[in-house]
Amino acid sequence: MLKFTSLLAFVLLSLASCGSDEPTPATFTDASSAIDHANSAMNSDDFGSAIAGFQYALDNTSAPGAKMKISSLLFQAHVKNNDSAAAQSLLAMMKADLEAEMNGENLSALTNWCINQMQANVAQNLLDLATEVLDEDEMVVFDPEKVGKGIAFARAGDKAAMAQLGYVGD
Repeated sequence: MLKFTSLLAFVLLSLASCGSDEPTPATFTDASSAIDHANSAMNSDDFGSAIAGFQYALDNTSAPGAKMKISSLLFQAHVKNNDSAAAQSLLAMMKADLEAEMNGENLSALTNWCINQMQANVAQNLLDLATEVLDEDEMVVFDPEKVGKGIAFARAGDKAAMAQLGYVGD
């Protein structure tokens, strides 16, 4: 019995010293390094690390125009991570805090990315947002007619029709 107790104690101590299988979260010193880390993580399909990096950068930057760009990257990471609730929450924050930075070009780029990812519902949310916040001139740049067709084709899974609109290859 003493041998069993000693063995059990050894095993428990060994397990306790092993630590967790969870990776150690990255620590960032500035927004730029956080973005570099997050971009690398996105390229490696490590969306959790990408989200952490982009969120840090968003929270720690004050550069004009940077918050919209970083928010767009964070939004993409949430979409790739299949976290539609976080993506939707970020859209609400963007509308509340970054409406002045939104324009037809950046919302179009984000919407087109969603269509290319076959994320029709997310793209529809962006189309709805664009309709709410963009003026008439910016809506021309956004091109809601093309976006609407792209969303419909993405919903149908019609990549050939999407390619004719310039969204995806065959």
